[in-house]
Amino acid sequence: MIEKLKFFMSTAFTFLLPSIRTLLKEGGVLLARAAMEAVVAVESDMLGVPGAEKRKAAFARITQELKKAGIARAAMEINFAIEAALIKSMSDQSTT
Repeated sequence: MIEKLKFFMSTAFTFLLPSIRTLLKEGGVLLARAAMEAVVAVESDMLGVPGAEKRKAAFARITQELKKAGIARAAMEINFAIEAALIKSMSDQSTT
């Protein structure tokens, strides 16, 4: 609990806050869901493949999903969503 509080008070959180706000705007929920699904799928489908290739595959899946929904997002936002989904996925795995 104290670790989480320290993060919210840190300069890292201040730095990330604009990106977090952007993600919460229109299409942000879909982006977050698509990123989580893509990260989980790529992790299971591409075992032993280098991280850069996994990132490209996840990016392509997310872009395709957003395009179907008619939502355009900057590459920076998609990459941020991939990182957030990866952290969440790793956190979920460590608690199980």
